[in-house]
Amino acid sequence: MRRFSVAWWGLNCSFPLTVQAVASRDYAEEVKGGIADAVMLLLSGTSIVLSLILTVFIVFNNKNREIEQSHEVDGRGTEDR
Repeated sequence: MRRFSVAWWGLNCSFPLTVQAVASRDYAEEVKGGIADAVMLLLSGTSIVLSLILTVFIVFNNKNREIEQSHEVDGRGTEDR
């Protein structure tokens, strides 16, 4: 089974959402309406939260890989105990 790739999720989820948030900001500045402002805030907030979640996941995933690599170096491997 292939490993989960955070890079794929980071590119295909957060980047388009961020682009839409920036476009909605530009649109809200031109239209000056309440609904446009709400959409801008929703997309911007979602983009920020998703970026933070991906960052935390990357840090957690890297720490787990470091632990697995240290176990392999120690000779404790992944065999059943």
